[in-house]
Amino acid sequence: MKRLITEDLISRTPEDSLVGRGNVKEQFVTAFVRKSHEFRLLDDDGTHYLTGVCDELDFAPLDWAMDMLGWTEMQYRTEGGTWETL
Repeated sequence: MKRLITEDLISRTPEDSLVGRGNVKEQFVTAFVRKSHEFRLLDDDGTHYLTGVCDELDFAPLDWAMDMLGWTEMQYRTEGGTWETL
């Protein structure tokens, strides 16, 4: 599964930001973002920390982030624009 972080709401400095992290090669980012599913990661209090895009609707982004910072919930944006917990 491919993923790319597009928004980081937890890092305090640009140097610490997770934006741009993922496993998509730089030359393919624009095309990837257009055809991807948007997701966001939240902690157990429901606080939203990261937003990104991925190519499949599965738990891979949460698996990646859970050990790093303890996030426990993943939501995908539906075609109607609302967020739905996976």
